[in-house]
Amino acid sequence: MNGRSRAATIAAFCTGLIATAGAVVSGRAATTVTTAPSPVAQIASPTASGRHGAALIVQRSRVAGLRHHAGPPVWSSIEPGSAVELVREAANPHDARAIRVDWRDIALGYLPRRDNDAVAWALDRGERLSARIYPHPGTRPGRFAFDVEILLR
Repeated sequence: MNGRSRAATIAAFCTGLIATAGAVVSGRAATTVTTAPSPVAQIASPTASGRHGAALIVQRSRVAGLRHHAGPPVWSSIEPGSAVELVREAANPHDARAIRVDWRDIALGYLPRRDNDAVAWALDRGERLSARIYPHPGTRPGRFAFDVEILLR
């Protein structure tokens, strides 16, 4: 991706996140949305293969539906920062913009409906997104909740 198309992609992605946040403020959704940090929040971090590369963190969302999927048996195996795959499910009967979160081909859950607009749009356009999973801050002992951090490479 050349510099100009990358800048246009980042701008469009951020616009989608702002529109999603605006929908929440206008009352179309009852909960808050996780919005992207400033576009200057570029990081140099190891990728899943161990190489370094620049990435833009575009969103951090809690993974929904963990207890309804294969997550519970594998929770203790997931290391903070593990790579997860974002799987677009356009034919999902409950949400046409559904994004499933998989770890090692195991479905853990989904991005919440309120957080999936911009990610679905980017995946539909063929953008290179990657994701990492972390324990949700403040989770009580014996409970499991995860956040997924989504990056544009």
